Parts: sequence; C-alpha cells; structure tokens
Amino acid sequence: MLLISENKISLFLFIQNNILINLFNLFILLIFICYGNTNIPQTVLANENAKRLFDDLMMSYNRHRRPAIYPNEAINVYLRLRLSQIIDVHELDQIMTISVWLKQEWFDRKLSWKPSEYGGVSVLYVPYEMIWVPDIVLINNAEGFYNITINTKATLHSDGRVVWEPPAIFKSLCQIDIQWFPFDEQNCHLKFASWSFPTNLLHLTLVNESSTDVKVIGNYGQEEVETIVEDGIDLSDYYPSVEWDIMGTQVIKIFKLDNWTLKNKYVKKGIRIKLMTRKSRN
Repeated sequence: MLLISENKISLFLFIQNNILINLFNLFILLIFICYGNTNIPQTVLANENAKRLFDDLMMSYNRHRRPAIYPNEAINVYLRLRLSQIIDVHELDQIMTISVWLKQEWFDRKLSWKPSEYGGVSVLYVPYEMIWVPDIVLINNAEGFYNITINTKATLHSDGRVVWEPPAIFKSLCQIDIQWFPFDEQNCHLKFASWSFPTNLLHLTLVNESSTDVKVIGNYGQEEVETIVEDGIDLSDYYPSVEWDIMGTQVIKIFKLDNWTLKNKYVKKGIRIKLMTRKSRN
C-alpha cells in the first residue's frame, strides 16, 4: 500500500510540474507578443489585408469582359518590348528567334481600391489568368502557337493601373537578303496586334513619346501616317550575341487618315517593330 501511495504522489508531482512549465512558457510567449518583436504580427496583419483585398476584388470580377464602362469604349494598352537576347537567325529558313519581355500596361477600373480601407496596401500581385489581359500576339509568328508567354503575375495598383510583363520566346519570319551576305544588314520585323479585338476596342499605344510622324502611301494608294520611334526597344538587359550585332531598332505604328476630313487618324494595323541586325565580323 505504501508503494502505491508513493507512485500516486510521484505521478501527481510530475503532472503538476508540467502544468507549471506550460503556464510559464505561455506567460513568456504573451510577453513576447505584447512587448517584444512586433514584425511578425504586422506581417500577419498585412497578409490578412492583402487577402481581404484580393477576395473583394475577385468577388464579382469577370475576367472574360473588357474593362470598359461603355460597350464602344476603347481600352488603351501601352506596349514596350524589352529585348533579352537574339537566340538565332536562321538564314535558310529565314526565321529569327529572340528572347524578350513584352511589357503591357492598361487601366481596369474594376481593379481599383482605396488603400486606407485595406491597411495601406497599394500594390497587389495576382496570377494573370485571374484577370482580363489583352490578347496581344505576334502576327508574323513562324510557329503555330501564337501565345507562348510563360505564366507570370500581374501587378495591380490602387488607381486601377495594371502592369504585366511576361517573358517570351518569339520566332518571327524574317526575310533575309543574301546578296551581300553576311556583310549586309538584315531588317527583321515583329508585328504585334490583338488577336480578337478590332483596333477601335483595343488601342495599342507606344510607351516612348519621342516619336516622329511621317506621311506615306499605303499598298492600295491610300494616305497613311507612320508614327516612328527610333530606339524603341529597351536594350537595358540585352545580352550581346557573339554572332549578330544590333545596328538599330524602330517601333512603327501605322494610322489611316479619314477620307472625309484628312485630319482624324484611325489605327489601321498594330505595332511593327523593326530590328536591324548585321552578321558580326569578329
């Protein structure tokens, strides 16, 4: 009987000791949360605000509808090409392969909010497939797949501005002049436009404003205006090719003049980017 009583007492003391230790640890944790490092709770709070903002924005959002208030309202999409590398220029197949970032920027009023209502959150990153994005494609693509961009996130700003800059590898048809090859310059064009929307509903705009307007005669004798931006491609992250030298870049946007007033300009085509290259003589 004495042995049983001693075992009970030992078990009671063991349980009591564990309870006291757990209470002490809980007390220390509460002190740490209240008076210690406050970065953790602030981070949790910021994440909760971002989650609440995301849920509110997506609650009644339809990614299949253009972000326009009126049916005939045009969406302005600002386009900028950032060249990473000239991967290959195949002379026989007349195909140029390049690695780029295609920056696109537009406004979506349905994706705007007041930062003061969400703990000061002014920028939100969301998967691009969850929002409306312009279906800009390379028209003169040499492959059967037009949309070859990699899944990335779009940046939402509180004023409704959306910025999406997906990386891509484009293979474009490039007519190679072999008369003085390889010592002549090759002009390779990349033609971008919306796949499904007409130009009066989706309007491509050049990011660089230092442009020059030149009047030309189109293929069918009509008067057109070409808006030309010299050095229109961003080469800040360009990795030089050991085989090809870049001699110049141009971004060209073509307008058709109104036959009635000859003043108003209408977009006839998308944006054409001309990349002038020459075989390296190293």
